[in-house]
Amino acid sequence: MNRIAIIFVGFALSLRGQKPADAASSTLDDKLYRSQMSAAHYALDLADYPATRAWLEETEPTARGFEWNLLHSRLDDSLRSWDTGTDVVTALATSPDGAWLACGTNSGKLVLRAASDGQVVKEIAAHDAEISQVRFDRNSARLVTTSHDRKVRIFTMPNLERLIDFTKHGYPVGGADFNGDGSLIASCSYERTDAKVVGTVHIWKADDGSVVRTLTGGAKPLVNLEFSPDGRQFASPSWDFCLFSWSIEGGEARKYPIPDEGIYNAADGVAWSPDGQWIAAGSQDKTARIFRAANGELVATLRGHRDAVAKLRFSPNGETLATASRDGTLRLWNTATWKLGIELRGPADDVVNLAFSADGQRLYAASQDRRLWEFAAACPWYADRPMQAEIAAYVCRFSPDGGRLATCSYNGQVQIWCAETQEQLARIAAHDPSKSCHMLEWSTDGSHLITGSYDQTIRVFDALLLTEKNRYTHDRSFYWMRQSPDGKRIAACSDKAVVVLSYPALERERLLEGHTAGILSVSFSADSTRCISTARDGTARIWELNSGKTLATIEAPRKDVAEACFLPGDERVLVLMRNGRVREHRAVDGALVREVLAHRSGADHFALSPDGRRLVLSSDRLTMVDVATGGIVGWTHPHLDRSYHAAWDATGSRLASVSTDKSVAILDPRPLRERLQDRDRALKLRADAEGGLAERFEHSDTLEQIVAEERASTAPEDARRAAWRAAITREAARRLDANR
Repeated sequence: MNRIAIIFVGFALSLRGQKPADAASSTLDDKLYRSQMSAAHYALDLADYPATRAWLEETEPTARGFEWNLLHSRLDDSLRSWDTGTDVVTALATSPDGAWLACGTNSGKLVLRAASDGQVVKEIAAHDAEISQVRFDRNSARLVTTSHDRKVRIFTMPNLERLIDFTKHGYPVGGADFNGDGSLIASCSYERTDAKVVGTVHIWKADDGSVVRTLTGGAKPLVNLEFSPDGRQFASPSWDFCLFSWSIEGGEARKYPIPDEGIYNAADGVAWSPDGQWIAAGSQDKTARIFRAANGELVATLRGHRDAVAKLRFSPNGETLATASRDGTLRLWNTATWKLGIELRGPADDVVNLAFSADGQRLYAASQDRRLWEFAAACPWYADRPMQAEIAAYVCRFSPDGGRLATCSYNGQVQIWCAETQEQLARIAAHDPSKSCHMLEWSTDGSHLITGSYDQTIRVFDALLLTEKNRYTHDRSFYWMRQSPDGKRIAACSDKAVVVLSYPALERERLLEGHTAGILSVSFSADSTRCISTARDGTARIWELNSGKTLATIEAPRKDVAEACFLPGDERVLVLMRNGRVREHRAVDGALVREVLAHRSGADHFALSPDGRRLVLSSDRLTMVDVATGGIVGWTHPHLDRSYHAAWDATGSRLASVSTDKSVAILDPRPLRERLQDRDRALKLRADAEGGLAERFEHSDTLEQIVAEERASTAPEDARRAAWRAAITREAARRLDANR
């Protein structure tokens, strides 16, 4: 842990448990929360997920804000999980027909679950000690189990009636598997001869348990076993710091050594790739090693886990290798490059086993904290991967209903994204590509998009039909713009003046003049009677809109000002300096109230949450500030480069951000499972809506008629209505592209 993290952790530890009774208690509680959140953030940055979880759980529930929920959501990538009671699931397998999930436990129970919903179908006392491995035959008709009670047993499916007891092993059995046609079983363990340990494999007939041959390998126990896809070979990891493979016909074992890098390197897991080309071994030295099956060549070493790699499995299509570790995570590796794809989090303790579903769409895992987990085996939403625009976006804004996100870019285009599915729905060539489009607003009812550019125009587009509806032309370029909360005005920055336009007519009401240098930003009060502007002259000015008079002028230190906004209640304003300082001033006269924050990295823009509790600074990272106390309560890095602009949705439950690296990120603190469920529902509803559109077109209804009906509708704002808007937008975009 780095020095800064230690300082935060130490401070949080010093405060933990203190409950002062005096007036300073709230201040101390605030500091405690900020310290706990800082400790949690640094623990997450260091990939210490148990510590992250512990610090989050330490916080007072009433103090938890957006940043807490966002951080907490990053600790659980699962689709769902199940409590396994008092037992730890130590062995795991899915049936080839996709119907079953077999779980062996540390108490010797064998539990059969339905793969569809994870519910227990049958449970029996299969062994007298921990079950080490379970495997199905390729017809999903039988199940073989091995245990530390030195027995191997075969059960029928799905009744779990015992067929065979194999008792020829003298010590705990590490694993067993059926050969290709299911006629033979190989099981591994060890024996002691002349005070020496010998790794031992028995090959025996599955119908009567008679031994066909016995093979040996190494001077340590063999702890797992798997047949090759063609059933002609099998491999077993050894505590003799290697992996062995044998032909089912017998003969000498081929040895695949785990290189000694100064860390205990016993092998615990084994997996064959579906094409039989690779054998993977999981080791206690925190790595997975990939060997070429044909000649034993070591072709890759997969690093990144922070503890032993307990087990590993290839996906059915062979494109992914999943590794489970005692560090509490699973990792998915690309088998074409052997590079890490994603890391999956969820368990609060060691991950001891894993298995892919038969179709490869799901990954199951068992953890030491007595839970069984289900993950999506391939999901672009893992690791908070942002959307990618064609060119870097300048501004992002959520639609009032929250269903869409609009961004505008340096190529003069506006992009519309579905906020639920994170797909691009449409793009509008709003302005001259050489003049940029760097001003963007939704109308207050969400029906129109308002844009502005250096091409000296402000334009209004139908947000569904994507057609231009109105335009205002000025004699100078536009830089920044906002619409008043009551929807009746637009304030746009042009050179040293703020142009105030009526909306929707786009008729000029007045110019707000007084700044002596280019204006950078403008923002309205909640009651729409005033606005505040910032300029390169180092001042922020508060204006009365009806008269056009300056009510107050705020001088920024060192003439360094970036943006300003009103706080809820309109009595005070926040002013952001480019060096990262944020100050609070009285709106009536501009008097300084306090310095809220001095951020070390400077900032380009900031975004105030609708409730006024959280301020987010766009900088080298998104920094979240508690407005009341001025303390940093969280941060995140959604982009590879700096965040340039961020915006909250109308409810303050999501945050969008754009960066110069062309990425567009939506930060949603809900658990991933909820986001995926809503995404799937949105896609289904959109498909229904697109089908409905097709039917309307068959009856000669026009898109314009459908849009008019949508706008006249009094139906509640729900997922179905959002899906219709998305479908209409996609159809309008398709028609625009066809006519280009």
